Amino acid sequence: MRPAIFCPLLLAWLLSCPAAAGESGALPDYGALSEFTLKDSRGGTFSRGEMEGQVWVADFIFTRCTGTCPRMSLEMGRLQKELPGVGFLSFTADPAHDTPEVLGRYAKDYGAGDRWVFLTGAPEVLNRVSASLHLGLGEDPATHSVRFILIDRQGRIRGYYDPTEKDYVAKIRRDLSLLGD
Repeated sequence: MRPAIFCPLLLAWLLSCPAAAGESGALPDYGALSEFTLKDSRGGTFSRGEMEGQVWVADFIFTRCTGTCPRMSLEMGRLQKELPGVGFLSFTADPAHDTPEVLGRYAKDYGAGDRWVFLTGAPEVLNRVSASLHLGLGEDPATHSVRFILIDRQGRIRGYYDPTEKDYVAKIRRDLSLLGD
């Protein structure tokens, strides 16, 4: 590849990398989380507007998952204990099965507190949310992303984290401090 093409591509990639951005003192802005209203595991509804003014960590899981979801939910449970003042959202990747009642049992199994909300609803709404988070959500729930997403007080997407990495909690803490939390 010619240097004239390679250097701008490398620079663009580096600037989009959360670790590189975090080390420079500013978090990237990956865009806004889309508007939504979904059913929560407590029998009510939850909308994007309810997120305003609080920092959130979000993920996609499904309750019948035997792969990565149990580990992700254990890690989310760990985060709710370690990060006071942060809210947590788990969107289902399987809305046909994951009713509010099913999600409620799952939430209880993983020790979800008041700051951890489990959401389900119309597939088109969940797909729109997933697309706004820059995550793939296909027909097969098992193909969902395994990343955690940091969302700031204004509903802007500020970071992505792999909960299987040893230092992901330290990265989230660092990024929270850059947001002023």
